[in-house]
Amino acid sequence: MLHFRYFCIYAALTVTFSFLMIVTYFVAIMSFDVRRIKSGRRDCLPFCLAPRPKEGGPEWDEPVQQNSNLALKLWGTLLTHPVTKVVVICLSLALLGAGIYGVTQVDESFDRQILAKDDSYLRRFLSAEAKNFVLSIQVSIVESGDVDYEQNSTHQQIKELTNIVTGNKHYLNRSISWMEVFSQYAQSSGKNITGPAFLPELRSFLSIPDFAHFKQDLKFSEDGKKLEASRILSFMKNDGSSTFQKNAMLTLRDDIAEKSKLDAFPITRLFIFFEQYAITSRETIRNLIIAAVAVLVVTSPFLVDCTVTFIVVFNFAALICELFGLMVIWNVSLNSVSMINLVMAIGFAVDYSAHIAHAYIMSNKETADERVVDALSTLGASVFMGGKWCVGQVLF
Repeated sequence: MLHFRYFCIYAALTVTFSFLMIVTYFVAIMSFDVRRIKSGRRDCLPFCLAPRPKEGGPEWDEPVQQNSNLALKLWGTLLTHPVTKVVVICLSLALLGAGIYGVTQVDESFDRQILAKDDSYLRRFLSAEAKNFVLSIQVSIVESGDVDYEQNSTHQQIKELTNIVTGNKHYLNRSISWMEVFSQYAQSSGKNITGPAFLPELRSFLSIPDFAHFKQDLKFSEDGKKLEASRILSFMKNDGSSTFQKNAMLTLRDDIAEKSKLDAFPITRLFIFFEQYAITSRETIRNLIIAAVAVLVVTSPFLVDCTVTFIVVFNFAALICELFGLMVIWNVSLNSVSMINLVMAIGFAVDYSAHIAHAYIMSNKETADERVVDALSTLGASVFMGGKWCVGQVLF
C-alpha cells in the first residue's frame, strides 16, 4: 500500500503543478490570444488579417448560439416540468438505493491475472498453476521473545504453536518443528533436554547430518551460550483468492496472539502483498472521506450558496454509491486497482457538477427553474463534451 500512497503524493503534486501552469503560463498565452483576436489575425495564420465586417453587420468573432446549447435548453425545459421532476427524483432515489445495497455486497477479491496481458508469461504461469499444481505457501512462526528455552514449559508452548497453526482452517495439517523432532530424538535416546543440559544436547542434535538443516531455524547469541530466537514452519493451503489469503494471514495472527503465551508471530515474504488486501477497504473509506471534505472546502468559496454546495457533495456521495452498485453488476471487486479508479471518478464527477452549480448560482434569472434552464443552455454542452472526452481518455 506504500506504492499507492506514493501515487497519491505524485497525483497531488501533479494537480498543484497543473494549477500553477493554468494561473501563470496559460493565462499569459490567453492574454496574447485576446490581443490577436482584437487585431483581426487568424488562428492558423496569424500573419494574415481577417476581412473587416460590413458596416452594421456582426463581428466575425462574435459567438454564435450552438445547436448543442439549444438542445440542452430544451432538455432543461423538459427537466423543470413537474412530472419530469417527480420521475427524475424517483429514478435518482432508486439508483441511490441500489448503490447503497451495492456497497454492502461488493467483493474484495483480487485476481492477479488482470495485471497481465492475455499472451504474457505471467498469465500462462498463473493459469498452469491453478490448473495443474498445488503449491502451498510456507509460513514461518518466529519466536523472538526473552524466554528460557531450558524450561520444559517453554518446550510445551513451542509445541503448542504447531497445534495452533494446524488447527487453523486456512493451513495444512502439517508443519516442520525443530522442537518436535528434538524432543522425539531425546526421548528415543533417553537424554535429558531441560535445564543446563539443554544447550549441549541441542548442539549434539544439530551436529547430526540428518538434523543439521534445523540450524536455519535457530538463532544463538554471539557467544553461543544462549538461544535467542527460533521458528517453526507451517504451510498455507493453496488458494488464489485474495480474500482467503487475507483471512489466512489475519486469523493466524489473532490465533497466536490469543492462544499462545510466547511472543511469536507468523511471517512470510508474500504477507507483504497480502497486507494490501487487509487495508483496501479501510484505505478506500479514508480516501473517500478525505475527498468529500476536500470537495466541501474547495467548492464552498466558489459556489457561495451553502445549499448548492451540500447538493454537490451529496451528488458526489451518491455517485460513489452508484459506482459500487455498478461494480457488483459488472463483477468488479474492490482492490487497489479499482480503488484508484474510484478516486479518479471523484474528480470527474465533482468537476462537472461544480461547473453546472456555479452557472446556476451566477445566473441572473428570477426563478429556480429559469436558472436551471439558463445553466444547462450556457454550460451544459461544454460539460457534456468535456465528460465525453475524459471517458474516451480513460477507455482508450
